[in-house]
Amino acid sequence: MIVSLDLFLNTLRRSRLLSEEALAAEVAQFRAHSQGRKDARNFAETLCRKRLLSVWQAQNLLAGKHRGYFLGGYTLQGLIGKGGMSFVYLAEHRLLKRRCAIKVLPAAKAANPALLARFHREARAAATLDHPNVVRMLDGGEIADGASTVHYLVMEYIEGPTLFDVVRHSGPLAVAKAIDVIRQAARGLQHVHAAGLVHRDIKPENLIIDDRGVVRLMDLGLARFVESNEAQLTIQLEGRVLGTANYCAPEQAIDSHRADARADIYSLGCTLYFLLAGRPPFHEGSLAQRLLAHQNATPAGIETLRSDVPPALCSLLRRMMAKSPKERIGTAGEIADALDRMLDSEGRVRKPEAPRAVAAAARPTRLSSDPSPFPELREAIAKVTSVERAVAMLKSDLSDERPRRSGPRTGRPPQAMDFRRARELRRKTSGQRLVASVTASLAVLLSTLATWSPPIQAGSTRTVASVVRRPQEAAAPKISRPVPAPVSRARTVVARGPEGLRSG
Repeated sequence: MIVSLDLFLNTLRRSRLLSEEALAAEVAQFRAHSQGRKDARNFAETLCRKRLLSVWQAQNLLAGKHRGYFLGGYTLQGLIGKGGMSFVYLAEHRLLKRRCAIKVLPAAKAANPALLARFHREARAAATLDHPNVVRMLDGGEIADGASTVHYLVMEYIEGPTLFDVVRHSGPLAVAKAIDVIRQAARGLQHVHAAGLVHRDIKPENLIIDDRGVVRLMDLGLARFVESNEAQLTIQLEGRVLGTANYCAPEQAIDSHRADARADIYSLGCTLYFLLAGRPPFHEGSLAQRLLAHQNATPAGIETLRSDVPPALCSLLRRMMAKSPKERIGTAGEIADALDRMLDSEGRVRKPEAPRAVAAAARPTRLSSDPSPFPELREAIAKVTSVERAVAMLKSDLSDERPRRSGPRTGRPPQAMDFRRARELRRKTSGQRLVASVTASLAVLLSTLATWSPPIQAGSTRTVASVVRRPQEAAAPKISRPVPAPVSRARTVVARGPEGLRSG
């Protein structure tokens, strides 16, 4: 590492990151105010504070590197990330001063025809897309670098973390937040599918969220045009499975180039599972074991890991992660619409609504203006009440027996006593028959009422139960005391014999 100021200034001049005039002015000012500190590190820190150099540029200059800071009309300012086949740099257009992200395919990778074709395919795929939830491609091309050629893609720069970074640092998302970000991702994915593309690498690392909360789908490196004839390009990559094992659809693991839009839906479901659970559906075992689990195993239900996930979201997640493509939800647009219905206007999770029949039964009854919504039922109840009262009175009369003397009354003939007893016996027998007849009629009437279902009047909220519970409201007609029929007098012949009185 360079510690001498002169060596650092020499490397900086060769890099051409600063003009000679600007560099001379900064050196003069630094030496005038450095107070004896004249090492290269202090000068590099001064340039970084003035935003004349980025930290990445200063570190490379201190390491003695004077090349690799320009690409076409762009100045590279830092390394954002790197993957298995490319590097992504933060850059700035030298004329427009607009920040962007540049994906660069190294020369060693460009020598592989399959990798180069995949890189060009991403450029063509991204050029067809223009959606708020998809990272836009701005430019692309190739530039000679000595004996080799550098291929690059220029995309809009989104400053913010990926969903993977959010969960890694803060844990699983709140349910409302997870619904919102996957809803946005589904909108962007629907636009990708409508353009005839299959992404084939949907995962939390490829979903970035900006400072306004807008989710962007990025990295179309594995995207494939549905009607293209480039299937062999995916097979030539040393037989490897294209995609990420933690989020790969079962059919994509078997044959990557035959995966369609439904494979992206499965991967989006796995991403939603990750946001809610903090881990992928199958996170244990080797790569081969995880791919096999996606085909044969059932992940733990998200409702068993979190109690605050609504049933509607659990059901949608199961449909997105169905093993068979035919059983999955149809399109990414349907997913976005379903998730949209789960949130209210303020972005909160809607509470599940009770079934309408139950909700109607739970509401308090309200009497309508009609005093008798069921006149037939009220009349029948009034009749039943009247009959019950009549039977009760009749039983009371029949059971009311006057006390009798132990012996015959004095001053009355014996034949008068026999006649009275016969009349009371006939009267009691007739009353018992009447009670039996009335009781049978009452039983038939009650059984008819038990099976009768009156029509509900429109606009009335009064229930049958409210009427049946108040039978006393019906005015019972006054029942006069029943008068038994007169008993005809029978002729009685009294003969006297030696045994005493004898009736004939």
